[in-house]
Parts: sequence; C-alpha cells; structure tokens
Amino acid sequence: LVTFGFAIPALAGIGVVAVWERIAEKTAWLAWAAAALAVGAMAAGAIMAYGRQPISISTEEIAQASAASQLADTTPAGTALIFVVDSPDATASLLATRAANVIRAALPPDRVADVYIYVGTPQGLLDRAPTLRGVPEYDALSRLYLSDIPRTGPSVGFVLTAFDEGSDANLPPAFSPVADGVSVAGRPAPAGALAAAPPPRDPLLPSSPGGIILATLAVLALLGGAGGGWAIWAVDDPVDRWLLAPAFGIAGVVLVGVLLERLGLPLAGWIGPTAVSVATGGSGYLLAALSRAQRGAGTEPADTVHQ
Repeated sequence: LVTFGFAIPALAGIGVVAVWERIAEKTAWLAWAAAALAVGAMAAGAIMAYGRQPISISTEEIAQASAASQLADTTPAGTALIFVVDSPDATASLLATRAANVIRAALPPDRVADVYIYVGTPQGLLDRAPTLRGVPEYDALSRLYLSDIPRTGPSVGFVLTAFDEGSDANLPPAFSPVADGVSVAGRPAPAGALAAAPPPRDPLLPSSPGGIILATLAVLALLGGAGGGWAIWAVDDPVDRWLLAPAFGIAGVVLVGVLLERLGLPLAGWIGPTAVSVATGGSGYLLAALSRAQRGAGTEPADTVHQ
C-alpha cells in the first residue's frame, strides 16, 4: 500500500513544510532537524520496500526469451509469433501478462507487434482451440487470448519451459527443440538452427544502476525544459517554478502528443517526439514571454498566479 500510495509522500511533504514553518519561528536548527528526520523516515520506508522486491525476471526466462527472439528474427516481418503460456494455477492471467512483458522486451522493437500469447497447452495451440479445464477464469483467458491470434497468415509457435509448466511431458511432435527449454513449431527447426541464426539485433541486457540514474536525470531535464515556460507563466516563486517544471512538462507532452497524433503526426522514431517536445516547450516559453511583456506594460498585476 505504501509503495503505490503516491498521495502519501505528497501529503507528507506538505506536512514537513508545515512542521518546519511552525518550529522555525522559534528555533531554526530544530526545524531543520525535524524536517530531515521526517524526510529520512519516509525515504527509509520506500528504500525498504524497494529492497524487499523479488527479482522479477529470472536468468532462465531471459535466456529462453533471447533464444526465441533470435529465431523469431529469422522469420519475415508480420509472421505471428505465438508463445504458449500454461499454468495449473487458476490465476494464469498474472503469468500470461508477465510472460508477454518479458518476451516482448527480448524482441527487437519492430517485431513486438507480432507477439501473441496463447494460454493453454501446446496441443491446444496446434488445434487452434481454447484449452478448457472447467475453471471459469482460466477458460475465459484461453478463449480471450486465442481470439487475438490471427486465423490466417504465417505463424510460428514457441514453447518456453519457463512459462509453460509441464511442457516437457506433453510436448507434441510438431514442436522441435532448438535450445535449452525452447521448442518451435510451424517452421523448419533443424539441429543447430539457433547457432546458424544471426546474432540478436537488440538483446535483452540488464540495466546498470548508474545508467538508470543517468536516464532518470535526463528525463527530468527533458521534462523540465519542456515545462519550464509553463511554470514561469503560472508561478512567480523561482523555487516553485524549478520544482513544478517537470510536472508541467509531462502534462504538456502527453496532451500535445495525443493532439498531434490525432492530427496525423507519427510518434514512432525521433521526428514525432521531437516535434511534440518542441511544441510543448515553445508554446510555454512564448506564453511566458507574452505574459512578461504584459506585466512590463502594466496591464497585469505582477503577483498574478494563473490557474
């Protein structure tokens, strides 16, 4: 609850400021100490929750998904890449969702749209029929995922043992093993097919902590730059402007991106996102300049706060 209760740190921040202002009227150093203690307590809770999170992707899943990605990349674009996901647990929806995320992360970006999940047995996929076990949730999931799979066109079926419990015992002859824990149906898969395949174009590699930190700072800088003009226009206090700029930036990028996408601007590649960022930031800085000119002309009070 605390991990995903995003309102809690926001309310705590308001409370820390209120406590600091009340104590600072009497003792400044005590106010800073109390604020630091309160912020440290909130940070400690978040750090503990983060540290207790289990590993979400195992090395076995990465190895099998990477091998499947390498083979899938040898198929023509548009070929349906169907992955069997099965679990005796009635809550197969969790496994299916996680499997789809891992598999799509391992594939090159231009093949992500070709990935489909089949909830059921490998034989059920070959029969293009849902796997029914008398469990309403499982049966509904099997029908739902099957309905998403194209009925026509080329397709390749994959079985990864990391996402298909018991697949080794009931694997149909149509599926040929091509790697440890990876079997394929729907295309020739001779021995050594994986070794003959070209190297992965976009392998799934772990992110370094330093890379995550740098990416976070880069995103904050980009959003702050895009929303800086809007923050200058809306808020007078320099510190508040600096703190609110990323929030204005993310709101503006989302709204402008949706608008321009509806008008026909493709958001794939770098041209669309660049145009969205420039339009968001440029409109904000233009509005801030016009507002400053109006204030200089005396047509607007200097302490106006726009809402």
